[in-house]
Amino acid sequence: QMKARHEITQRYLAKLPAAEQKALKDELKASHEKTQKDIRALLTPEQQKKYDELQKKREQRKAEWAVFLQWKADKTSN
Repeated sequence: QMKARHEITQRYLAKLPAAEQKALKDELKASHEKTQKDIRALLTPEQQKKYDELQKKREQRKAEWAVFLQWKADKTSN
């Protein structure tokens, strides 16, 4: 369901003017960051440390995935 909802959102997002797309993405990012901050605030110091480590690993995986997708796009375009 989450994937289907994401696809629907992306379909309608693509129809918006660039300025509104950026505003929506910025608002979603701010909402996500606030949620992450609120979650972290509920944790003990030890849990916060583990949470920060997990977030760092998540960002690394996200960066690796972006590199892979770029490589894949480059390979298929050749």
